[in-house]
Amino acid sequence: MQQLDMYVKRTLRAGIPPIEMSYQPIYDCYNGGQIAWRGAARVNSVIYGVLTPAEYGEAADMSPQGVELTFACLRKAMQTVTSMRLALRRFRWVSVFASASFLLCDGLYDRLTETIKQRQFSYPENICFELGEDVLQMDTPRARKGLSDIRAAGFKVAVRGCGNRDFPLLSLVGFTPDVVFVEEDFTALLSDRNKSAVVPALIRLARSLGIGVVAEGAYSDDCIRELNKNECVGFIPSAAYSGKLPCKRAAVSTDAVLAYKEA
Repeated sequence: MQQLDMYVKRTLRAGIPPIEMSYQPIYDCYNGGQIAWRGAARVNSVIYGVLTPAEYGEAADMSPQGVELTFACLRKAMQTVTSMRLALRRFRWVSVFASASFLLCDGLYDRLTETIKQRQFSYPENICFELGEDVLQMDTPRARKGLSDIRAAGFKVAVRGCGNRDFPLLSLVGFTPDVVFVEEDFTALLSDRNKSAVVPALIRLARSLGIGVVAEGAYSDDCIRELNKNECVGFIPSAAYSGKLPCKRAAVSTDAVLAYKEA
């Protein structure tokens, strides 16, 4: 632990913020407006360089450090949300990348409400904790209590990875988040003549459970129209998107989010 503290101090002395948030815009399927922001933390280190969720996610998932990282990201997201609300910005939520260990944290409700109190935060409904699909395989009383604690504190819950081959779809019935992120490869099936019907079927199943659906990898305006027809809440464009909507896939800094001008 002393060595870890030393590395943190060295990072700070170098003028590097240990954790930086970036946000990927999520767009409305109806008119292409920005409706939410998907947050991710970059962990900066003088030893390891910049670590993204793809690099630290697995290690953080079942560790105490994963819990603390999630709370650190939550505090940063609270600042962003408060600034957006004060600027009268319209949005549904800002997501926070959360570890599985966070869901199983002892006294989660108390820690969340204490964080709200310490930060004098008034908008928990505008923050959504994004969990990996593996939490659906942890459908235990403890996991369900964690889900209940998050919601009781006023926050939302999202699960990513919907549509991949390991996603336990039927588990959504017992462990029902507010939002699911549909994998890009699954969204791409809309262009497959033989398999295109499975995408609307998945969206309808989620919607029947009261779950909002965000489709990753929307590749064309026809794709977005199909998602809208099936009541998909929002989309993230593919890197290859070349339609008429002014939407971008790249994540941006907190300052860029706050500087965004609504049409």
